[in-house]
Amino acid sequence: ALKGTFLLGEKKMEASLMALKKSLELDPSPFYIWNEVLKLESLLNKKELLFNDSQKALEFFPSISMIWFFNGKAANQLNKFDHAIESFENGISYHTNDSSEIAIYEYKFQLAEAYIGKKELILATEILKDALEANPNNSKLILKQVLLLAFLKKDLELAINLLDKVITENKSCAIIRLKGYILFQQKKYNASIEL
Repeated sequence: ALKGTFLLGEKKMEASLMALKKSLELDPSPFYIWNEVLKLESLLNKKELLFNDSQKALEFFPSISMIWFFNGKAANQLNKFDHAIESFENGISYHTNDSSEIAIYEYKFQLAEAYIGKKELILATEILKDALEANPNNSKLILKQVLLLAFLKKDLELAINLLDKVITENKSCAIIRLKGYILFQQKKYNASIEL
């Protein structure tokens, strides 16, 4: 474990991951090692490893919400959406604001992603709406919600209002084009052309 921590300090992430995993083979009980392993696997985008190792970590620490989050995130990336939903719901149930490194809106964002993967878009918009109530200025949540609303051609006025929040901070062409697309769907042709 010490070698893995040392290598991590030197930004040698792959070598650090291998050393930390070797340490877990000897003694799988230290949470801080699992924590580093899961963070590294997520950072290095090792989806299969993250999924399998988070499953193993849950055997030792079933009430740690962060492990459920990593398990669900990996499941989402592997298109195991039902598993992801179960993991995020478990993670949310164990989540407390003062004990988790991961904000509750991140769980809800990923939960919505799982429902999008299952093509249950209306449910995904409801989850994002709930997440936005707690974090009304989070541009990641706003953009995902706007894209869903535009795709569903539902609550387009709300989508425009949400987009206006993001546009004041970020005037990227893609965001402005998205607003034009929504205005066009609302048959506000002149307004869409003026953008």
